[in-house]
Amino acid sequence: MIGSISHGTLRPEDLFESFLECALRLADEKQADDPTLLERVKDIESYEYDGEELSEVICSLEDILNEMALPYTYFGAHVGDGSDFGFWPSMEAIDELTKYDDFPETLPADDDFVMINCHGNVSVYGADGKLIWDCV
Repeated sequence: MIGSISHGTLRPEDLFESFLECALRLADEKQADDPTLLERVKDIESYEYDGEELSEVICSLEDILNEMALPYTYFGAHVGDGSDFGFWPSMEAIDELTKYDDFPETLPADDDFVMINCHGNVSVYGADGKLIWDCV
């Protein structure tokens, strides 16, 4: 998933709701990869928080969502808009990948790679040649 999950608010109650909803959905999807992920999120869901405590819980949810981010992406505030939280491409990490204009005839040995076209569309592939994610 790439894109916004919460926009236009910094109210802790709003962020908590958006982050928790997203974390529950993703943890459920990724349960086979990491069964403890869903347990961690459900533990957070089961408590009632207020005030300063809520800010700490939001930070914990941010950490969990960052763990769930696709390779070469991160969870956090958008660089250009601090009230837009979501999953964004990590251009620093992508810059470290081998770049191609077209799909390579021979795959790079055991390395993920990226294709960036003239329109700026980004497609990240695993070393096996399977698409990890793309972004237009």
